[in-house]
Amino acid sequence: MMLARISPRLAFALALLFITLYRILVIEGIDLQLFYDEAYYFWWSLKPDLGYYSKPPMVAWVIHFTTSLWGYSELAIKAGADPLRRGRDGGLRHR
Repeated sequence: MMLARISPRLAFALALLFITLYRILVIEGIDLQLFYDEAYYFWWSLKPDLGYYSKPPMVAWVIHFTTSLWGYSELAIKAGADPLRRGRDGGLRHR
């Protein structure tokens, strides 16, 4: 029996789809609890400001944005971390 050849683009798309679905299932399947700093940033995000006692405001602004889209849930609070991390890593890689 001869196996059909799959184009590299299709293989990449299928792998990306599988990984994304796996991550969604893992995130939805576990009990997400906030770390103390995430709860601290969430508290700040309730009243966005230009600065806070010990940190710059970007994390609170991102949490404010994601919770305004998806409501007050642990998943919404954590949703902004991955794009920020990817942006940071991409910026460091291309230096």
